[in-house]
Amino acid sequence: MSGVIRIVIIDDNMSSLELLSTALEREGLSIHTANDPRQGLELVRSLRPRMVITDLVMPRMSGLELLRALSAERPGRPGPLVRFRISSLEPMDCSREVVDLVATRDSLASHFHLPLQHASNRLLKAMRRPYTLAEYAALVDDIRSRIPAASIGSDIIVGFPGERDDDFDQLCEYLARSPLTHLHVFPYSDRPGTVAASMGGKVEGGVVRSRAARVRDIGQRLTSAFRAAQLGTVHRALTIGDGTVAVTGNYLKVRIPPGCDRNEWVMVRITEAVESMSAEVIRGVQL
Repeated sequence: MSGVIRIVIIDDNMSSLELLSTALEREGLSIHTANDPRQGLELVRSLRPRMVITDLVMPRMSGLELLRALSAERPGRPGPLVRFRISSLEPMDCSREVVDLVATRDSLASHFHLPLQHASNRLLKAMRRPYTLAEYAALVDDIRSRIPAASIGSDIIVGFPGERDDDFDQLCEYLARSPLTHLHVFPYSDRPGTVAASMGGKVEGGVVRSRAARVRDIGQRLTSAFRAAQLGTVHRALTIGDGTVAVTGNYLKVRIPPGCDRNEWVMVRITEAVESMSAEVIRGVQL
């Protein structure tokens, strides 16, 4: 095997694909691109066993159909040749059908990234987000109940114009009790030409930084709790690097003992989940 990882990205933004392709080439990787989902399927079928495809960017209008086709089982094979990780979905695009597919298809990683942005309905409306906190919470609670080991990440903006103390308290209260497993925290800053930049009620910079630090602390605690809950669990994982690190379907990078090749499917049991993530390789099981 050449060790080259082929990444299939289906998108119509060719400029971003060209930039990504250049970056990948510097790392010795290659990239296929396709504007037509059918072309993407043909590329997937051409891949050899054990090669990984990551960060599939789904066209909005045909994402569900594409996921169904890409994750379809292949007769005569006990496990998928590749596993897809959906890099990010807007909450309103993460339908129950999408969750159904992730819950039932081993070729779809049990990973979700669903930007919340804020837990104040007043600020969600100001941000023009087309959902409420209750709708978002119902979505991630459903994912957690149906896929207990799923990784569920989110984006959070702190210090958006008009954010009051009670808005921020509501955000922290929700996050602390949520089933989220990791947070990307973005302190608000004006971007010229945007609607938000012309809004009143700007939050003082020091307050924004303090709030961001508090939310990041909550995020770290969520991540630690999620990792601790994985202790003793068994996962199908793909080795990367020199073969001593494996990535599980729920997006955990775990250290494993030497002896595996790169791009090799292995079954692992999580043995350490406090300071770092470690696992043992379970031999003699069907992958």
